[in-house]
Amino acid sequence: MSHLLNVPFIDELESMVEFCRKFNNIYIYGCNKNQQYLLKFLDCCELSIKGYITTELVPEPDWIYRALPIRLIDDVIKDHDTGIILASRDLDYNSVVPKMNSNGFTNYFFLSERNKQQIVDKMSMRSMPGFEINLAEHCNLNCRHCDHFSQLAEPEFLDLDTFSRDMQRLAELSDGRLGWLSLLGGEPLLHEDVNKFMEVARAHFPKVVIYIYTNGLLLLAAEKNKKGNFWECCAKNDITVIVTRHTIDLDLASIEAKAQEYSVKLKVITYLMTLTKDEKHYAKYPLDTSGTIKKHEFIYCTHFNCCFTLRKGRIYTCVVIPNSRHFNKAFNKNLQETEADSIDIYKVESYEEVTSFLSNRIPFCKYCDIKSRTYGHKWAKSDKSIDEYTR
Repeated sequence: MSHLLNVPFIDELESMVEFCRKFNNIYIYGCNKNQQYLLKFLDCCELSIKGYITTELVPEPDWIYRALPIRLIDDVIKDHDTGIILASRDLDYNSVVPKMNSNGFTNYFFLSERNKQQIVDKMSMRSMPGFEINLAEHCNLNCRHCDHFSQLAEPEFLDLDTFSRDMQRLAELSDGRLGWLSLLGGEPLLHEDVNKFMEVARAHFPKVVIYIYTNGLLLLAAEKNKKGNFWECCAKNDITVIVTRHTIDLDLASIEAKAQEYSVKLKVITYLMTLTKDEKHYAKYPLDTSGTIKKHEFIYCTHFNCCFTLRKGRIYTCVVIPNSRHFNKAFNKNLQETEADSIDIYKVESYEEVTSFLSNRIPFCKYCDIKSRTYGHKWAKSDKSIDEYTR
């Protein structure tokens, strides 16, 4: 099912990386937005790019990721230790390719239209990213392949004061504007102060869509929570309840009726790759504990520049990094999380610093065996073995 994923063609990108390694001088044809983002991707792969080439002198582009020399193609194709990546409009090649061929120059690589666009999408800064926050690390459901490692986590709850400070700081940085805010876990309804978290989130982000993700097992009882009626709190603070549908006995009809009674927005979802509406399916995200995954593979990750997580004042580029400590403890492993794998919201001076960080590869990517990911696994209980997270 990997063909359904909104990611680049990895085989083509691998061929391009190998192409770049064949020559001492690599140039990118064109210097506009698409080519700038291609340079950003190649920088993340630690490949050296000499500059851009064009058929004629052009003005400096409106947006510059990183300045490089711009040379004319007539000068570049005289050097046969040079390779050129063609990542401009296909129309441009009608004149460029014949010119190169007529000069006996054939060291060029065509980038497909899909990969041109996917590289731009994956490497672009998100103007209004959304964030996930775990209220509880553990869960009351034992799911196989959980990418939060919740079935491995010991009981652990987020501190409300820490959450409140982080919400205030994030609101200051973002001017109260986010793509969304998701409260989850683990199972967030295990936290006795779940209502208070929703209230604090709404107070700092009055116009943001806020979700609370739950497996649904505690929803009907949540009407009588010791700290207040969960459903009333959701209604008062305009919180959307997302029930992730599992292959378990769940009285969805009563849950839907309860949501309707309190006028609470409710969505019931299954995994994106599900085959039927009544079955939840999972992806397996294997880890390479040796940390030898090639640098270019990060762009094939569905988490990259998408699933951002806030934990105790630090923002992570994906959900795996801050939760990997549960994997380490359960299996006595040492997937190393470094300072470079997240950004401190109390040390940055602008929101742009955050969004810029989130659109770059980080060191932890070396552990994610993205090419070995598989999809469409039917929901099953975890046996808590390391095989769930390795090939």
